[in-house]
Amino acid sequence: MKNPIHNSLPDGLGQERVLSARQAAELCGISVATFRRQHWARRLPPAIRLSERRLGWRAKDLLAHIESRADTA
Repeated sequence: MKNPIHNSLPDGLGQERVLSARQAAELCGISVATFRRQHWARRLPPAIRLSERRLGWRAKDLLAHIESRADTA
């Protein structure tokens, strides 16, 4: 899957990157509001707590999730 967030990083580092909700929603091709609804409904990989009020998502977990959804569609 071609995505500017993933492609702008050196090989190997891109999948280890932790993305914000906005970046993760962009990677998934959905709005931030839809991304958050799916997170609350537990339809996305688990988030990583970065601080008391901030969550992040591993790019590799989101890419695997996107690929698994594409396989079932």
